[in-house]
Amino acid sequence: ENNLPAARIHSRAAGTFWILLPVLLILLVASVILGVGIGAVPIPAERVTRILVSHILPNAIPVDWTPTDDQIVWVFRLPRVLLAIIVGAALAVSGTTLQAMVRNPLADPFLFGISSGASLAAVMVITLGSAAVGGLSLSAAAFIGALLTTIAVFMIEKKNGRVVPMRLVL
Repeated sequence: ENNLPAARIHSRAAGTFWILLPVLLILLVASVILGVGIGAVPIPAERVTRILVSHILPNAIPVDWTPTDDQIVWVFRLPRVLLAIIVGAALAVSGTTLQAMVRNPLADPFLFGISSGASLAAVMVITLGSAAVGGLSLSAAAFIGALLTTIAVFMIEKKNGRVVPMRLVL
C-alpha cells in the first residue's frame, strides 16, 4: 500500500469510512435499545423499540404496553443511556485532542498532571467545602482544576510562543 499514490489511499480510506459509518450507527442504535431494556425490570428489545418509536412518531403504532414500561423506558433509562453516549463521545474527543496536541498516541491526562489538578480541586471541595472554591459542585471544581492545570502546563512549556511536544512530555 506504500507504493500507491496518496489520492488513491485517501479515496480507499474515504470509501471505508462511508461503509463503516452506517454499520457503526446501526450498532449504536442496537446498543441503545439493548441498554434501555436491561435493568431490574427487564423489557424486551421489541417493546423498547415500539415505545421509542411511539414517542418519536406519535400515533404511528398502537400502544400495547403498560404506562409503567413507558415511564421506565422514556423517563428513567433512555436519558441515562443517551448521557453515557455523550460522555463517551466527549472522552474520545478530549483524548484524541490531547494526543493530537502533543503528537503522541500514548498521551493521557495522567502524563501531564491534568488528573492530579482535577483531584486537587475535588479534594479542596470535599475538605474545605464548596464555599472555599466559589460555591462550585464537586464535578465543576474537578473540571476547572483540570482545565487550569492544562493551561498552566501548556503555558509553562511554551517556548517562543510554540508548544514543542517532546519538551512537553519530558
